[in-house]
Amino acid sequence: MSATIILYRNLDILDSAEKREPFLSCMQNITYWLANVEDRVDTHASFYIPDEKDRQTIKPGVFVKVIFEFSPETQGNCGERLWVKFLGRGDNGFSGILMNKPTYIPLAIGDWITFGPEHIAGIVHDPDESD
Repeated sequence: MSATIILYRNLDILDSAEKREPFLSCMQNITYWLANVEDRVDTHASFYIPDEKDRQTIKPGVFVKVIFEFSPETQGNCGERLWVKFLGRGDNGFSGILMNKPTYIPLAIGDWITFGPEHIAGIVHDPDESD
């Protein structure tokens, strides 16, 4: 499954699990994409992600952790874990808004992001939200 990150600041980034096709950001000289965390489980024995069923059935209001990978390496880092508040599903996959400020990639709190279950590295339920 491929996922498109839709940023409503005139940036579109494509990440394909089968063939990575990241776009160069016009804001900085850095290329970034969403990591397929399912691939990380296969290569890192200590890397835990939620069960596939939990990732497929998340409900609006839930916070999910996604990992953006980027190139070139910046200050010894090549990835950044960020939180997205899940808002719903659409034709392009899951969508939500970025909840914390990235350090290395040119995104901002409140940017809209579209992703898939293969990008979810963690799930946290908002204690203020009722089921």
